[in-house]
Amino acid sequence: MKWLLRFVPLFALGWAGCSASNTPVVNNNIVDTTGPAAPTISKFSPDTVWTFGILTIYGTHFGFGSDVSVAIDTTQVQVSSASANDTIITVLVPEAAQTGPIRVNTINGTTTSTKPVVVQSTFHPHTINDSVTIGASFSIPGTGMNHSHGQLRLTVAAVPYPIDSIFANRIVSHVVANGFSGSITFNDSSGGYNGGTLIVTRPSSWNTLSQIWDHVSVTETHTRTGYVNGPQNPIDSTWKTTAFYLGQHDVNVSGVPFAREATGVNYTIAEPYILIEWDTITQTAVVVYQPRSSSMTPTHTVDTQWNSTPNLPALLPVDNAIEFTFPNFYYQINEDSTDTQGLVNWQETTTTTFVSGSFDLILKP
Repeated sequence: MKWLLRFVPLFALGWAGCSASNTPVVNNNIVDTTGPAAPTISKFSPDTVWTFGILTIYGTHFGFGSDVSVAIDTTQVQVSSASANDTIITVLVPEAAQTGPIRVNTINGTTTSTKPVVVQSTFHPHTINDSVTIGASFSIPGTGMNHSHGQLRLTVAAVPYPIDSIFANRIVSHVVANGFSGSITFNDSSGGYNGGTLIVTRPSSWNTLSQIWDHVSVTETHTRTGYVNGPQNPIDSTWKTTAFYLGQHDVNVSGVPFAREATGVNYTIAEPYILIEWDTITQTAVVVYQPRSSSMTPTHTVDTQWNSTPNLPALLPVDNAIEFTFPNFYYQINEDSTDTQGLVNWQETTTTTFVSGSFDLILKP
């Protein structure tokens, strides 16, 4: 028993001595916490940039173009290029950009320039499509409208127009007495700029438009395509009928202005739609008469158009009664119909061949 008691402590001491050796412990789970570097901005050029121009930004860790976004103040800009060593990026300055700091954002972080880039707006008119009377003011909006190069000139249909006021976001003018409808053009020392279209109108002394069918006879050709109970049951067919028109319909057009063109007049009535393009120099006219209607339900629509090139208009002053006679004309009717269950669906087109009679438009004071 004494031997055993002495043996146990010796064994315990030997085991304890092995665990206290100087063998190093290796940890293979250490993580590098430095991570990819965030972008930085060192400078940019130029300090003052114009809209639609190029801005170059210098720094580090910009990435390679696909993972970088740039903003000037709060306006996102388009990245044009990025250098291979991710230290230079070029951006296109958009029209909406304003003076402010530059912000570069990548997947690794965001940086902001210490000073703002000054943004100037390049002269850039927007286009309009406006209708005004003689003497009335109109304005063409845009950006940098006060930054034209050299003397700025404004014309409409090649007629010089005055520039009444210039603001950063618009230029104001007015219709001159000899003004015509046409394209708006700005010109300065850098070239020409499109400003859109101006329709110049003047009041009309006409009060009544008479539409007269004088024993009109036409041959109508009807072409119907469609199906019943599905496309496998077509109902395609063609037939002809004869139509006769006799009568008069008067429309009140008092106070309706007409457009004045460089070579004549345009006269437009909204309902029923009538457009008269009259060349007062050659005394020729083109008239489109296009009444449109639709049924009370969305399952049936009708679109009718009358069109013709008339003889010379009656040689009367513009502001007095004038007559356009159509010895030859045609009309076309397009119809679409379907029932609520979709079992019947068809389209029909009606075209005409003129036989006899005439269709007249008379404008009366």
